[in-house]
Amino acid sequence: MKALLKVENSLIERTGSLNALFLGDTLMIVNPSEVLAHEDEIKISITSNGIITDQAFTKILSNSNVRITYEIKGNFLFIPHPILFYNNARAKIDTTFIVNQKAKIIEAYALGREGHGEKFEKGKIKAITKIYSSDGELLVFDVLRIEDKSYMKTVGSSGLITTYEIDGKEINIEKIPVNSEDVEEEWLKVR
Repeated sequence: MKALLKVENSLIERTGSLNALFLGDTLMIVNPSEVLAHEDEIKISITSNGIITDQAFTKILSNSNVRITYEIKGNFLFIPHPILFYNNARAKIDTTFIVNQKAKIIEAYALGREGHGEKFEKGKIKAITKIYSSDGELLVFDVLRIEDKSYMKTVGSSGLITTYEIDGKEINIEKIPVNSEDVEEEWLKVR
């Protein structure tokens, strides 16, 4: 599946299964399947001054090689549900934020379905987060690289929640390692 979603003000352009809904000041990204597999590629570009979220966990299945690209602009609260990587999943996630003045960004990842007895033992994930000020200054360049079980040395746990708070050019970053089974509960707390 290849899908594109572009939202600027209240205008929605899309191809594929991705869509967006406006619920008051909240923009909800909608992917009816919630599952990414094989060579799926999604691109999402949003300009918003409100809350941006999605309807549920995004699941990246085993034996997949998925690419996700986000570009988010404005003053916003970006709180998509966690991304769940099945064992042997491969993904590249490129996220670019352009912040006019204020933003809060929460990224959450769960490695393996530990509640089902599945650990993330094999796979490759590269998640790049770039945050720019409105005048083009790079404020944050953050890379999460995971290959097979390396996350136990780098992250120290099977889940990670990262919060970025931007106010002008002041940045606060918090990384919270959690068990993948607890990612949703912890994600709800930091929202």
